[in-house]
Amino acid sequence: MSSAGSYNIAFRVASPHTGKQLQLQSGASTLATVDLPNTGDWYAWQTVTVSNVTLAAGTQTLRVYASTGGWNLNWLQFTLVGPALTKIEAENYSSMNGILTTASGDVGGTDCVGWVDAGDWMDYPITVSSAGSYNIAFRVASPHTGKQLQVQSGASTLATVDIPNTGGWLAWQTVTTYNITLAAGTQTLRVYSNTGGWNLNWLELAPSITTLNSANIDIGTVNPPGTGNLSGAGIHTITGSGLGITGTADKGHLYYDKLTGNGSIIAKVLSVQNTNASAKAGIMIRETTASGSKNVFLAFTPNGTVNFQQRIALNGTTTNTTAVAAIPSWLKLTRVGNTFQAYRSTNGTTWTAVGAAVTNTMTSDVFIGLGVSSNTSTTACTATFSNVALTGNIPRL
Repeated sequence: MSSAGSYNIAFRVASPHTGKQLQLQSGASTLATVDLPNTGDWYAWQTVTVSNVTLAAGTQTLRVYASTGGWNLNWLQFTLVGPALTKIEAENYSSMNGILTTASGDVGGTDCVGWVDAGDWMDYPITVSSAGSYNIAFRVASPHTGKQLQVQSGASTLATVDIPNTGGWLAWQTVTTYNITLAAGTQTLRVYSNTGGWNLNWLELAPSITTLNSANIDIGTVNPPGTGNLSGAGIHTITGSGLGITGTADKGHLYYDKLTGNGSIIAKVLSVQNTNASAKAGIMIRETTASGSKNVFLAFTPNGTVNFQQRIALNGTTTNTTAVAAIPSWLKLTRVGNTFQAYRSTNGTTWTAVGAAVTNTMTSDVFIGLGVSSNTSTTACTATFSNVALTGNIPRL
């Protein structure tokens, strides 16, 4: 690799089977697990992409390992999408107020910052190679509850982080704050103590996840099977058949990632094939991949209506709110706790709510992604999306 950083890796694959997987490995580490779609034939090629794989600079050997057999591979392609992780030992501050350092007893055996009181702080110079959205992980320990720190830049507070009771002064846990916007260039971040009574071993910056992990699954009984792929131009092409994502049981296709806790998804819908007036293509958050799962779905139909629909009970009925909007348009779904809100936009900047926010009690871990259904039993609907972006805690699949 010419430079260390975060890479998207595309695999050109073909398989007549479902449920196949490969892994990308480096030494003893598994960098990514990739679900392979049923492409329809041994030489019916599709491209699937795994996002944000961290690779070091220089010559190295990557192994493509068959978790399950029954697939062909034509090529793989690496695209640099962001800088490498930046890990900072807490004791390597440029200036501070009020703290002391001591041995951490953590993995790696470095020192940590301790004796932290309210109003104490540490400054850390960083160089951001490209402007964007970043996650910051903090390695913390505390025997207390209700403790907090802030991430500050100049007069601005970028994030407030709740510190858990880890069970002891040297019982370490990692907590992460997501989607902090940083400008490119050299700058100073301040870790400020709202409340004292915690230790800090290190902090680590990484680019936020902004692309789907390209896992595919059919929801319910469908024919033909659905597909999903991401082109080098950033266009997601999703096909889905089935008699609709609606009623008490869904039938369609989901191109997905997983989300833990709060988060959002944005996508620009470029086109929806008119296989049926009630065909749908849009963005979805659902509790499971079972056909009767709780879910929220914001989707276009071919006739230019956008529907915000929800199923709030397992195998329950689906209700929806409809608005008129032209394709292409942007869609956005947000989750805060068990509250979900839908928005549409003509420019991706100014957003209009689609209906009222809804309460839908789901587990913390949910599926998030692009959903398509043809609303027919024999034909797949093809839809295209661009500008797909995720926020929140997106554990790679």
